[in-house]
Amino acid sequence: MRSDFQHQMFNLIQNLTGNDNILAVPKEFMKFAGDPSTGIMLSQLVYWTGREKRKDGYIYKTYKEWEEELGIPKYYVRKAKNNLEDRNLIKTKLKKANGSPTIHYKLNQEKFVEEFIEFLEEKRNDGKDNITQKENINNTNGNSKYHNSLTEITTKTNNKDNIGDVEEVWKHYKQAIKGVDYNPRKFSSSRKKAINQLLNDFTLDEIKKAINNATSHKFMMGDNKDNKFHLLPEKLFTFKKIEEYLDYKNNVQQFEEADYYADLK
Repeated sequence: MRSDFQHQMFNLIQNLTGNDNILAVPKEFMKFAGDPSTGIMLSQLVYWTGREKRKDGYIYKTYKEWEEELGIPKYYVRKAKNNLEDRNLIKTKLKKANGSPTIHYKLNQEKFVEEFIEFLEEKRNDGKDNITQKENINNTNGNSKYHNSLTEITTKTNNKDNIGDVEEVWKHYKQAIKGVDYNPRKFSSSRKKAINQLLNDFTLDEIKKAINNATSHKFMMGDNKDNKFHLLPEKLFTFKKIEEYLDYKNNVQQFEEADYYADLK
């Protein structure tokens, strides 16, 4: 593909996207991306390309900043980022920004334009448009932080009840904390329900990874002034904690002793 042609095509595609105040997401992006949150993030990355302040073409944003800009929870921001990385549509690196480790993003323009044009040609050749994106992407009234563009994602996982996976999570947790001065209570129905709910939001591997990361937190494992084990299941098996510990190894979330005591207030 000729670079001048590709540049012209990218400019045309970029004109379809929104800005930093109003999200305008082409419906083709949703189908191309595979899900609403990935389509929204891709659209904004296309918009920001060429508008970044860094000479290397990267922009940097925290998950919280993405959350506020895109109007979707940071869990789905991370999912979208991972999807785009897996397809090699973006490049990322972790560097300090404003004194804190922050993920930097750069759109892989050549691959994006090539794949997006192929997608449009295939759709045209099929003579069909099966996109049924009904959610209101341009929700700017400020009343709904997490608008309904996530319906398609959450519907797929509602009422999920993988008993084997629930038991595997509990088994993995007990193995991970083996050796500490704590004996887990019985595997109650309420605990099963809590873990099952997590499996609606995270994969089994993600929960296992979060558990592994959590057990590397020395303070929570008993290396504290009270020599007390704090990584209790009722504290760990929540959406917030699994999400935090997934990022713990990447230094995106900073865990300090004060964080624990702040939670107790």
